[in-house]
Amino acid sequence: CFHTRSRWGHLDSYIAPREAQDMDAPAILAFNALLVLCTLPAFFVAKVAGWASCVRPLRPDSFRRRAVIVVTCLGWRLLRVLCWWITPEVEGLAEFQKSLGASGRPAIIVANHTSFLDSILMVPYTPLDRIVRLKMYVSSHLMKIPVLRTLLDVMGFIVVPFTKSDDPESFAVDRPLMEARQQEFEAHVRAGGIAAWFPVGRMHVGDDKLAVGPFRAGGFELAVRVDVEIWCVAFVGNSTCWPRLATLGGRPAKIRAKFSKLCDSSWGALESEGAGRENEKDASALLANLARDSVQASVRDLAAKPG
Repeated sequence: CFHTRSRWGHLDSYIAPREAQDMDAPAILAFNALLVLCTLPAFFVAKVAGWASCVRPLRPDSFRRRAVIVVTCLGWRLLRVLCWWITPEVEGLAEFQKSLGASGRPAIIVANHTSFLDSILMVPYTPLDRIVRLKMYVSSHLMKIPVLRTLLDVMGFIVVPFTKSDDPESFAVDRPLMEARQQEFEAHVRAGGIAAWFPVGRMHVGDDKLAVGPFRAGGFELAVRVDVEIWCVAFVGNSTCWPRLATLGGRPAKIRAKFSKLCDSSWGALESEGAGRENEKDASALLANLARDSVQASVRDLAAKPG
């Protein structure tokens, strides 16, 4: 792959030469065929779990829920291996897999959001013994995709109920429904669960591919109310493999990721910044900014690496 550099000498994006672009069509076809094949086992498990729920309702900690997310994780790990034309370089993964939850506290994972590929990478990188404790916020538009709808429903992931709007910049949600789902998310974390989401709230837009947008503070109220570990994930190059506006992904690309721990204790992080938890709005904004700054620094570092 070739790349372009900005006036600062940093890697802005990976751009394949014209000869490589001729390979895009077969690569995309192969990737999506493999994505379907690697996801089908989890889909079948989810369908059986859904049918069984007619007799025995799914509990939050149901074995059927755990089975679906484990099979999904294994399938997407296999996908990563089979797609040899997509080459990932990951920093901090061993420490993340070893130390996630090691403090004895629940954990949250936040990341920049550049591509649909982000979730397909985030899930398989999480250790199997902890993936069963994971819940993610997911956009309501994903529930319109039949296979994904079945998987997400059985997994128990939390759907953000965005409302229809003519403004593409709008983040409007059904407020009463969102509050109920935030309470569900918080209860999961209080019980020792792991929560993950993309705090920007949408995939990245704009000419600067390395700019990380503001992290929305509302989700970080959770880290003010509950003392949690905070992990940050930075992705670079995912949008080359699966561009934001592309229906299908799988283009040849080199992608990079970095896992880093922001803090062992969200309450400790606030204390070290001289902030209390009494003003929940200010405290959540502070944590959001700390996490965003950490992800932004990692994105710049990853992009500046040669190769």
